[in-house]
Amino acid sequence: MSVLKVDSIQNTGGTTAITIDSNGFVLPKVPSFRADKTIAVDWTTGGGTGNLVTFNHTDGSGGSGDNSYNNGFDLSTLGTTGKVSPPIDGIYHIKASFLLNGNNTAGTAYVSINKNGTSTAGNTMGQNVYNTFATNAYWTIQANCTLSLTTSDFFGISKNDNFKYWGAGVNVHSDYGYNFVECRLISTI
Repeated sequence: MSVLKVDSIQNTGGTTAITIDSNGFVLPKVPSFRADKTIAVDWTTGGGTGNLVTFNHTDGSGGSGDNSYNNGFDLSTLGTTGKVSPPIDGIYHIKASFLLNGNNTAGTAYVSINKNGTSTAGNTMGQNVYNTFATNAYWTIQANCTLSLTTSDFFGISKNDNFKYWGAGVNVHSDYGYNFVECRLISTI
């Protein structure tokens, strides 16, 4: 029997791809990100292309409470268009969360995770989320899905209603569990 003893596996350029810690746990480097949206109270549109939501914090540099991070994605257009393209072909888990403000009349909030589209028409839907709520009720809206994406694809989170969503203020960071998007590679294809 042969035994291979290593602490890390690197490509020929020296970049570490996998680390094995002293307990034998494999610690792979996986493309992933979390982006946060800090905005004033009562925002009604996503601010991006079509109905896509933009996120203005992507790298954790926003100070205390900024839980954003980026490991391997190009997020340069997320703050302007709301679009994200994956760094490698693979299967990705995507999650988004928002909070409906408590000053709306009763209705149905509508958020979707879109593949290669900026609204609900003409694209592959990862998930449509419809939440019916009562008048003056705060409501958490969450979307989760798994999509097969190539580097020529993009995805975005679409806000497809005109209701007022909660925001704590521009550059006010606190993790209440809303106004964010997360994505991580779970398998290559």
